[in-house]
Amino acid sequence: MTRTQFWLLNLVSAVLIVLLVAHVVVSRSNNKAAQQLNTQRAYINNARQAQPAVENLVRRIGLAGQNDVQLKALLAKYDIKVNIPSAETNSTAHQK
Repeated sequence: MTRTQFWLLNLVSAVLIVLLVAHVVVSRSNNKAAQQLNTQRAYINNARQAQPAVENLVRRIGLAGQNDVQLKALLAKYDIKVNIPSAETNSTAHQK
């Protein structure tokens, strides 16, 4: 092995070591990003599952708020607007 071959082999080895270290760093970064993505997906899925129950709860609080000032104030505090169908709307909807 000549001196030129020796240094060329050392240079190629150093480049490969740098590439290996870069690969490890990028892989760890990718794993962290994937973990954050999975956490956010789980949060969104939980929110989707809870949404119908929360909507039902708000609707019931809105109905009860017609007679209870505190419940009406609670909805106003959080700026929640509930459209409660009137009795006339329900009766015309059932007649059709």
